[in-house]
Amino acid sequence: MAGNFTLDTSRLKGALLRSESETENGIRRGLTTIKNDWVADSVDLAPVDSSNLQKQINGQVDDVSVIVRGNARHDDRGDIFNYGYYIHEVRGNKFLDDAFDEAKAQQALEREVEKALRKAGF
Repeated sequence: MAGNFTLDTSRLKGALLRSESETENGIRRGLTTIKNDWVADSVDLAPVDSSNLQKQINGQVDDVSVIVRGNARHDDRGDIFNYGYYIHEVRGNKFLDDAFDEAKAQQALEREVEKALRKAGF
């Protein structure tokens, strides 16, 4: 015995069309959360002398990555000196490296992508 049925795929098609844009938005939100957390944690771990270093720790997000910098420039009697680089690389106080929590970053990115996919209809 043969049978016929009709399957309405319009919701699935709409969700698929929305999913790419929403996923990109979710990734962007996740990377921004990672950046904000990483900067805040780096500020907390950076050595405090004049607070110059803490004020100059910053980050940026592009399409696929997060960059956090601690390039505190100090003018020492006319000579520009990158205090942040010196502290991090020469003195070995890896405040930027130590502040990054890979598991926390992974969770933030997954959470935002999951929210975006739910918003798209999945």
